[in-house]
Amino acid sequence: MNKPKVALVRGAYLNPFEMQNYAPLRTSYSLLAYSSINPIGVHGTIPTARLPSIADAVSFASSHHLALLGKSIAYAARRIIGGEHILFGLEQQLKQTHIAHTADPHYYFSYQCIRAKKLNRRLRIVSTSWDTIPFNNETIALKRQQKYAVLKHVDLFICHTIRAQRALLLEGVAESRIKYIPLGVDTSVFFPNPNATFPHSILFVGRLVAEKGVLFLIDAFEALYKKHPQAHLYLLGSGPLESTIRTLLLKKGLSHAVTIKKLEYSSIRQLYHTAQIFVLPSVSSTIWEEQYGMALIEAMACGLPIVTTDSGAISEVVGNAGIIVPQGNVPELFSALSTLYVSGDVRKKLGTIAYNRVKKMFNVAKFSQSLEHTYATLLNSDTYKK
Repeated sequence: MNKPKVALVRGAYLNPFEMQNYAPLRTSYSLLAYSSINPIGVHGTIPTARLPSIADAVSFASSHHLALLGKSIAYAARRIIGGEHILFGLEQQLKQTHIAHTADPHYYFSYQCIRAKKLNRRLRIVSTSWDTIPFNNETIALKRQQKYAVLKHVDLFICHTIRAQRALLLEGVAESRIKYIPLGVDTSVFFPNPNATFPHSILFVGRLVAEKGVLFLIDAFEALYKKHPQAHLYLLGSGPLESTIRTLLLKKGLSHAVTIKKLEYSSIRQLYHTAQIFVLPSVSSTIWEEQYGMALIEAMACGLPIVTTDSGAISEVVGNAGIIVPQGNVPELFSALSTLYVSGDVRKKLGTIAYNRVKKMFNVAKFSQSLEHTYATLLNSDTYKK
């Protein structure tokens, strides 16, 4: 018997840290991920179809100049067609698909999934809704119109946080069409280092952009370094602020104490295993706040204590596994880092809480089992069989 076909539609945002949760479904479903030509990353066990997209000329700029150019292209695409995250030819690709599992309703490829129903009347649409800000991405009329078409026609929404679920409810989605399933990490990959020696390292993992609070982190680390000159900060990631950060480090005399690097996802665990503190000082804006923070869960799974902020859903994810400080508050950020840096007991206590929290709440196996049941329910519904 042929397995039902599931399309995982993510465009430029396809990534291995989310897809690790879907990989176990391969035993029951035929999975195919749909991305742009240059996505964040792919998962080695899930086949990927790469389709041309305007987003490839927009997303993940490596310099400030390219980021500004990308914003201009994105703005034009949103006004002309409704979004830059178009995947050319996607509708035709979904003609034989049973379930299209897309991402947030405001992405153009989510609207394409809805349009694909005209070519495939049995197609069921599932949407993972990450956005925690209600009525977000609605300033452009065409984009708003398409978003609400998606909100109306999606068969089921998956939310990884209660905050995201509340945003959908405020936008008019019935509670019966929403299912809360926390996303997890593979604990066979991310786990505490039994031979940890707790070197003097602090780890940040994320895009080098203003909303991740990386400039505030540099200032807080400067204060920490003055008191503890053995401290070392690792910034794992890239982005338009990289050159600005390198210039700032040179000016502050911190170039030797801060390492900026980028690793393949398959190698990222080695840095978690050589760090004693994980920090993510995210800063909200009017249109963005931290929606989940997969790096937080990876660090927690590795038994690291967390220093972070109260942006978006972070408090919901981290719970009591770390120290949460106000956004953009350098003295508070320094104080939290200093507390963990000097106290092995506090680090151990919070690290143990973090690890146990992941085992209980953020497990890949639990997510995939719940989603497998959800897919089966959709495919066996009376509505689907008509």
